[in-house]
Amino acid sequence: MDDDARLEVIKIWAAMVWADGKVVPAERASLGRLVSSVPALDARTRARALDWLDHPVELAPGTLEGLSIDARTEIYRAAVALAGLDGEVHAAERRLLLRLAERLELGADTTSRIEAGVSRRA
Repeated sequence: MDDDARLEVIKIWAAMVWADGKVVPAERASLGRLVSSVPALDARTRARALDWLDHPVELAPGTLEGLSIDARTEIYRAAVALAGLDGEVHAAERRLLLRLAERLELGADTTSRIEAGVSRRA
């Protein structure tokens, strides 16, 4: 995965934490850890990604082509976990998850299994 694709994934996660219109401390910390864990990001790119914590981000249309099913499910799993960090999944977050599942080409069975797995860990 190149830097542009890595940034696109981070932007997806940033859009998720902004979906309900605010970023709570747990979301900020979790996204910060996710950004820090992404390999091969230079300091400038990492700073750009962290800047998305301070400014609302929208999920852009398009697809993440060439990603394996494992990569796509992990992107969705992290988004589901971020959506529930403040204790509930708001309607705007639910709508964004539906759009993201479509963008990642994940079916209802797959997303339901991921969501159930994340809720069991919470």
